[in-house]
Amino acid sequence: MTHTIKYTSVILLGLVLAGCATTGPGPSVNLNPVCDALIGPIKYNSTKKDSTRYAGKALVPDLKAHNRVGQNLGCAAYR
Repeated sequence: MTHTIKYTSVILLGLVLAGCATTGPGPSVNLNPVCDALIGPIKYNSTKKDSTRYAGKALVPDLKAHNRVGQNLGCAAYR
């Protein structure tokens, strides 16, 4: 009887997982509102302290991460 329970549970698990499978990419998403909300890339200089947009060591990772989000989303302003 234990084999029957094992096989039944494997079959049920397979059916549940098969119901989760997709047949292709999901619906397309419009990223324009997200790109507009990002305002645009923040230009900075981390090497010249006399630059008007100098970013110290503490700020550089934040600015890189902000700009990387726009690049990964493919926003036009970040290309």
